[in-house]
Amino acid sequence: MSYKLAINASSIIGDNINSFNEAIFADGISSFNSGVCSPLEMKTLSRGKKHVVSVMSSDETFDAQCMSLKDILNKHNTSSLSIKVQYNLKSSLEQLYERTDADSNLSDMTMFYTDGQSAYIAGYGEVNAYHYSAKTKSVQKVEFVGIKESESVDAADADLATEVKIRIPARVKRISNLCSGDEYLLVGKNLKVFFNDEQIIDIFTEHGENAIAFMLAEAQKRGCRDNLSVAHVTVKKQHAAAIITTLAIIALVLAGFLVYSTFLSDDTENVSTTLSDNVIQSDEKQITSTLDEENDNDKESESESSSSSDLQNESVSDSELDSLEGLVPELDAIGSEITGEYNIVSYYVKNLTTGEVIKSNDSKMYSASLIKLYIMAEIYRQVDVGELTMDDELKNLLTQMITVSDNDACNTLATIAGGGNQQLGFERITDNARNLGCGHTVQKNDLQAVREVPISTGNFTSVGDCALILEKIYNGELVSPEASADMLALLKGQQRRNKIPRDLPEGVVVANKTGETSTAQNDVAIVYSEKTPYIICIMINDYANSMDDAMDVVARMSKATYDYIMK
Repeated sequence: MSYKLAINASSIIGDNINSFNEAIFADGISSFNSGVCSPLEMKTLSRGKKHVVSVMSSDETFDAQCMSLKDILNKHNTSSLSIKVQYNLKSSLEQLYERTDADSNLSDMTMFYTDGQSAYIAGYGEVNAYHYSAKTKSVQKVEFVGIKESESVDAADADLATEVKIRIPARVKRISNLCSGDEYLLVGKNLKVFFNDEQIIDIFTEHGENAIAFMLAEAQKRGCRDNLSVAHVTVKKQHAAAIITTLAIIALVLAGFLVYSTFLSDDTENVSTTLSDNVIQSDEKQITSTLDEENDNDKESESESSSSSDLQNESVSDSELDSLEGLVPELDAIGSEITGEYNIVSYYVKNLTTGEVIKSNDSKMYSASLIKLYIMAEIYRQVDVGELTMDDELKNLLTQMITVSDNDACNTLATIAGGGNQQLGFERITDNARNLGCGHTVQKNDLQAVREVPISTGNFTSVGDCALILEKIYNGELVSPEASADMLALLKGQQRRNKIPRDLPEGVVVANKTGETSTAQNDVAIVYSEKTPYIICIMINDYANSMDDAMDVVARMSKATYDYIMK
């Protein structure tokens, strides 16, 4: 039996900029890097691959070990892989143990992987894993020692004894045989502050995959905003046999028509060709239908790979689309919930079928991570004119900068844009934005999660500038059709989905880029609704509301726009 594994992980990373949550699987690596109180989500599917490693950590020094594991997965696909992974995990944990203070509260890790036959767990520090058995319909905690109480604490300090713990490198432990329908929940140590094992088992039993959202929401209600990580893995069957059977039937049908066609006269050749084409088209539809049924969990990723031209062809006619003017009062009403002496709520919506635009406060505003759109544009421009080469390193930096909004990748790319001079990179990024017609956009400084000293300069853009960039990408006009397609794919791979995409129906493709600081909540996107694709850009500056409330306003403005267009 062959299995595929669906991984769904979420992290909220706040004050500790070193926190991250990674999932490494045989066909790639996805990372949760540092952010500022921003929910990060990942959904991915290991398509028939046997080997998956999921890692949750609170120590950036473990990144090298993660990359080492990735190399092993890429190089080895044999029966010895399980041994190699186990050895690497053990070695990595021991190395980390040697360089970490025994009393340290850092460097807790939870790891999960499979070798195609069994599920394994490994870890360092607090390892919290739970297994749901599809056979018994019950959840059990995986008993595993990765931490123990210090035995050196004096009895007189009994209260302190519960605080001092010794982290030990835990060996790999086999959890169970792989079984279709089984689920695994990996819970970070900060969530364990709010839930004991019995509560987690009850939540997992009742909510399944949705336990992730339930636990994160509950922890936030109780005041925690930092280092909350949880991952969920589901084991599913590979239906290779059914697909092969379908293809065999189709092959027989086609062969039959080929034999039949040899007996037809020349006068009926055109009719035969037409009939054959119709049967082939029908069979192709049957293949698509079968594959959709067998791979229903892949629908989101498949829809995200659809080209904008395909979606344009499916759009309804202009006459069926209402004017956007009727949407303005509702967007203004939601935006009015933002408070603050100098607050600005800016929005821009464009129907890409009719060309109609509605907008409000299209002025220069703090860009936050929206500036990364313009860094991406300048990098692709330099590649197009031969000043840079699009190698694996550059691709990885662009992916990290856009899909998880990594600031280190962003700053590195700005330096690359300047030929090694970051300040010159800022100037080139700004000049290119102006040449594209983005008059409000300027980059003056790098991006950091936290600045100890305020700076007088800033990075700015506007909803109109962002909409212009997105429309050029959509139309294949930003740098080149090929570059635009690459940039669109990066935006569709966005993992920060807590604003414009948050409340939209499942399956709606959204290509977006977020940006946030303590004074700005921004998100800009191309939304591929069933009726028509449209661009929506929302920026909020200098708000007095909480960050959660400001993000909620963006999400509700997005949902109101979608509902209006779809009515």
